[in-house]
Amino acid sequence: MMNEYKKIHFVGIAGIGMSALAKWFFHLESQVSGSDMVESDITQDLTEREIKISIGHSKTNVPEDCDVLVFSPAVPETNPERVRAQELGIKELSYPEMLGEISKQYSTIVVTGTHGKSTTTAMLGKILVDAGYDPTVLVGSLVPDFKDGNLRLGNSRFFVVEGCEYRAHMLHLEPEMIVLTNIEEDHLDFYRDINHIKETFQEFTDKMQGKGMVVHNASDEHSSALKYSNAVS
Repeated sequence: MMNEYKKIHFVGIAGIGMSALAKWFFHLESQVSGSDMVESDITQDLTEREIKISIGHSKTNVPEDCDVLVFSPAVPETNPERVRAQELGIKELSYPEMLGEISKQYSTIVVTGTHGKSTTTAMLGKILVDAGYDPTVLVGSLVPDFKDGNLRLGNSRFFVVEGCEYRAHMLHLEPEMIVLTNIEEDHLDFYRDINHIKETFQEFTDKMQGKGMVVHNASDEHSSALKYSNAVS
């Protein structure tokens, strides 16, 4: 799947996760371009890597021979670059959808929960590195020990990634193992109440594949209320 995308364009490329994906495809020798509304340390870093960055959104930013356009969930369908992709018949994937495609290629360990995902992902990634498992890690923060900051490309079958609960984005991922930090009432612009949140996390943990397990916080009331087929706490 990853080799299909020789030319890829990112709309909202300066997001912490989007920039990690851009670096990922750049390391795979795909031709990467992207746009964002303002310059930042992230756009500067990507430019220094010789990734073409456009400031501001315009139809002209989209390469006509692009294989796929990846957009931040904050970018609406009316965005001129997404409109141009639709005109050209270019495949569109949201950031969570692209992560979902990638997760199918690995033994994916998803760190999810309401709080603490980035810290836990970074710690778990570092533990696996030090233990010799050589994982690929995509994290929503900059990790000093990772050369690419928010990304570490490994050569093993393991992929450690954050599963964002906002708008149930983690449901796009295909987990072999889940680390669930906690469940609290949050993002009530999407979820009805705490029960809706718990139902969504239950749906996600039910997706777990193979012989994997859920590692959850036994001290957290709402996490402990879920039903797990294989869990440690």
